Amino acid sequence: MARTTTPPPLPKNVRRTPTGFIAKASIGRTQCRTKRFPADTPYKVMADWIGDTKTELRKARPDRAKGSLLDDLETHYLPIKKQIGMPTYDARERDLRVMIGMLGPTRRRDQIEPVHILGMLARLKAGGRPRATRTTKDGRTVKAGGRVVKELSDRTVDIYRNAIMSFFTVLGGKRGHNPVKDVERFDQSDEVAPPPNISIELFDRILDAMPDLGAIEPGQRRSEISLTKIRLKVIAFAGLPQKQIMTLQPDKIDWERGRVVIVGRGKGKRIKRRVVEVSTYGMAALRELVDAGACGQEFSVSSMWQSFTRAVAKVAPGSGLNPYSLRHLFGTVTLDASDDLDAVNRLMLHAPGSKATTRIYTAAANARANRRAVDAFDAAVEAGRAAAKAAQAASVGSGGCISKAKTAAKAQ
Repeated sequence: MARTTTPPPLPKNVRRTPTGFIAKASIGRTQCRTKRFPADTPYKVMADWIGDTKTELRKARPDRAKGSLLDDLETHYLPIKKQIGMPTYDARERDLRVMIGMLGPTRRRDQIEPVHILGMLARLKAGGRPRATRTTKDGRTVKAGGRVVKELSDRTVDIYRNAIMSFFTVLGGKRGHNPVKDVERFDQSDEVAPPPNISIELFDRILDAMPDLGAIEPGQRRSEISLTKIRLKVIAFAGLPQKQIMTLQPDKIDWERGRVVIVGRGKGKRIKRRVVEVSTYGMAALRELVDAGACGQEFSVSSMWQSFTRAVAKVAPGSGLNPYSLRHLFGTVTLDASDDLDAVNRLMLHAPGSKATTRIYTAAANARANRRAVDAFDAAVEAGRAAAKAAQAASVGSGGCISKAKTAAKAQ
């Protein structure tokens, strides 16, 4: 009997075509080259081409930007991020402009050392920004409007650190000059912040506190339907983020099977296109969105936040809830009901095996499980004590009957 041998696997970044092979060599998200090879090309030749091409791309990458920090930001970094559709583009641009202003807009990247990055982040943590604060007579640091400057948390400072790290990495490559690598993160704790404490009942009360009419548009009549409330219900009951609601088209919704087709996301690990199951309540919210003609339309995220936080201030003041908290509501309720963390990650469009997400929801689930266990212990203690009291009362009662019988026998 002839022995069958399996062909060796294709090299990484090589795919087979009807006429041969296509090899791809890429550095980051912006530098990429492809080449076609005949069907009889040895695998080693294609693997060597990929390695040599990546070396050429790495050598060419640091030479793209040699101007000042501000020139590198505006000429090279921001156009790259805008081209790939970075979801947090505006926030990243704002943060980098602040940090470059503190480091010195006219300085070159190769002049920045770790001590400069550390000093800049320390000033940000203390709340100080260029020409944005002043010291009062009593020693308080206040902003121009007189508001007291609060010290930033370590996690917030690490967001700034990640932004400036990305700036140096994109322009200089992974092996280029990057002083941020030698600056440790400010948040060294392993504690995970639990998801916001919000329930379905609280969400319903927040919706009731919001206006039922739509926003007032210039030159138009006020709508009798609040699109903001509908979109909030889609977030809470379907778990879709705001950007996906803007891009979701009606033809991507499978009403019979209760599914939606989600386009790829450029955030984090760049989630690919996928089909996601949607709950009955989520499909009902999507039906409202389609009937209102607002499916796939852009909307103001800031207006949604303002409307939602105003209602939160009436119903749950001081809770710090915002529209993104509804995503956590969907995740926690689904995890409590199913006890399947992998399914929750898929439904919330998180990257497969996302450790940070797993830690957040596992910690929350463990805390709730621990609370249920403690409550069960309390109930067991109360039940044991109640049983002991009942047994003691029964023994006392039976003992009294026996003593009365003995007394009556002696009297006879």
